[in-house]
Amino acid sequence: MIQRNKFDDSIAIIQNVAEAHPDTTDFQKSVAKLIGSRDCFEVKVMFVGHFNAGKSALLNRLIGRNDFLEEAQSPQTAIATELKYGEQEGYYAYMNGEKGLKCIQMKNHTGFNPQQCDHIEYRLPVESLRELSDFTIVDTPGFDSGVEQHTKALNAYIGQGSAYLLVMDIEDGELTQTSLKFLDEISKYSPRIAVVLNKCDKGIASNNQDIRDKVVETLLDNGFQCPVIATSKFDEEAANKIIGIIGTFQAQEAFDEQMQRRIVDECVSIRNILKITLDGLYMDTYDADKEIQKLEKARQFIQDSFERQRKKFEDETAHQTQDIIGEIRAELLGKSTAIANALIIGGASALEPIIVETIRPVVIDALRRTADGQLRDIIKTVDFSSVLNKENSTSLGEIITNTAKDIKSMIDNGTFTNAITSLLPKEDGDQKKDGKDKKGDTGKNIYRVVTGIAAIATDIIAPWMEVVIILLPDIMKLFSNLFGESELEKARKTFETTILPQITSRLYAPIDEAVQKSQTVLLDAMTATATQKLEALKDTIQEMKNAKAEKVGKFEEYKASLKAQIEALNNLEAKFQE
Repeated sequence: MIQRNKFDDSIAIIQNVAEAHPDTTDFQKSVAKLIGSRDCFEVKVMFVGHFNAGKSALLNRLIGRNDFLEEAQSPQTAIATELKYGEQEGYYAYMNGEKGLKCIQMKNHTGFNPQQCDHIEYRLPVESLRELSDFTIVDTPGFDSGVEQHTKALNAYIGQGSAYLLVMDIEDGELTQTSLKFLDEISKYSPRIAVVLNKCDKGIASNNQDIRDKVVETLLDNGFQCPVIATSKFDEEAANKIIGIIGTFQAQEAFDEQMQRRIVDECVSIRNILKITLDGLYMDTYDADKEIQKLEKARQFIQDSFERQRKKFEDETAHQTQDIIGEIRAELLGKSTAIANALIIGGASALEPIIVETIRPVVIDALRRTADGQLRDIIKTVDFSSVLNKENSTSLGEIITNTAKDIKSMIDNGTFTNAITSLLPKEDGDQKKDGKDKKGDTGKNIYRVVTGIAAIATDIIAPWMEVVIILLPDIMKLFSNLFGESELEKARKTFETTILPQITSRLYAPIDEAVQKSQTVLLDAMTATATQKLEALKDTIQEMKNAKAEKVGKFEEYKASLKAQIEALNNLEAKFQE
């Protein structure tokens, strides 16, 4: 059982500092986050492995309920499933919605639509889960099922899982390259990894031991010192073996690591703000006004930078739109013979699907490439260093430099991506957990943003059939006298010279609107982010100015209390960094 009160004294130190500044909401939020981390912490044990490795069968054995989790699921139905101990049995589906995940209680454990669910949670009054009450067991889809939804479901847990249990079919004989690559990836997030050789009932004991020895050797050769057990769903000791190997993951240790990191982070964050406030106590009104003026200049510089970027995008819009139209024209010209043949054989109704399925991927791909380039241009724009000059004070210079770093960090860790994504239409299967992505994975973040922008384009240009429907009378008139294969060349030329220009002409306006809206969404979100950061800094300087006006006695008392709070936070940080 995790000792959750282990860090209560440390939290109390931070809480005392926060209570000394009741009007500073960020301090109160810091304390609330720490308490939430303490009370809600759980070690998620991810059962991972190839499709049909027998993960669900082992979990059925663990909970003592045959066929509770469906075994050998089809790739189209498997989704992530969480198993937790609960005094009362309950089944919950977490549904994807516009405002994130919505928890819905189900009447039975099979009453859900896998296409609409993010994951399922079962709370069961089972003794084995009671023994593992510090853990949440997660049955994941096979990482080689070849289904996109499975990959998304698994990736959603990467970085969240505190421990990983790789299940492999002993009949494979050795660890696959896919498994080794997966182990290498998850080892970046957690050192708590173990391997289960499953379906050992199918082999001879001596052969099973040889395979186990080979797996251990392969793990060591690749830098993994993981415990390895062998079992099967028919093994009477399977549940005890699984409980035992999960027990090696040390829930208390995982809890301690997270709490220490969070406490140190909050100490640094609060202390830095207190230092700025303490430094500001030495400024008189004139100095404070001067700092505000400099900050306004910095803010104007940043806004001007983004306005220049906006103008640049606007100047490029027509060119980008024309390029997309050019791509559509090239694709349709490449299929003109097939289109003409379809017209002769099937008439206008045969033309519709060819044109629609040709235009759609071209537009979506082109808009994604356009938005990708726009976002990368914006990232390059976030450089505030040139706004500084010799007259700027050291403290203001640090503030502006740190603001630039903060915004770049937001792009890297996904926070800014979430801000933009919230403005975009939600795509099917879109995961929205706690908004965190792997730090530094800018490419992945950008892909999510431009995918959302492509969804904007679909809303603007849809329905795609409208283009063809508008042209139906012209099509029928132009081809009313064409019969037989002998007229194929005439039909092709008529399509290229008459119908194709009409299609591209009618598409220009909606495509141009999509390009402009994509750049507007990106620039508005980034501008709002930068403005919000600078407005917060302006408020900080104003607080310094107000503090200077206090009575001399309170001024000295306040200064002494700030120093004491900073010292307390320094000592607390040092305690966990020894």
